[in-house]
Amino acid sequence: QSERHYVFVSRLAVVAFGVAGLIGDWAKRKAVQDHAAPDRRGLMRVAAYLGALVFYAVSLEFLGFIVATAITITFILRIAERYPWPATLALTAGTVIGCQVLLVLRLGAILPTGTLWENLLG
Repeated sequence: QSERHYVFVSRLAVVAFGVAGLIGDWAKRKAVQDHAAPDRRGLMRVAAYLGALVFYAVSLEFLGFIVATAITITFILRIAERYPWPATLALTAGTVIGCQVLLVLRLGAILPTGTLWENLLG
């Protein structure tokens, strides 16, 4: 029970920080709107991050840590940051493998494996 509570609070915190960043960016945009031509790129970037984090929070339990993390990082690097595909795939693979090694093998964390895969494979 406390583990589910921790997961929920963690996800809620990630979304709250994303919303705070979006609001902060929107407030800055309003403050400088009189001095510069409107530019929505920054706001769209923050919205892309927020969308990715909401997707991550919602899909983590269903897809599992590896798949949800890979999709989220790929989206952020390719869409929000506009990295080329080779860099996106290399950074995504490195991050997922690095997190798996650090969190599971070294620290012994139990990460979600995904209810989708559990239902499909066994």
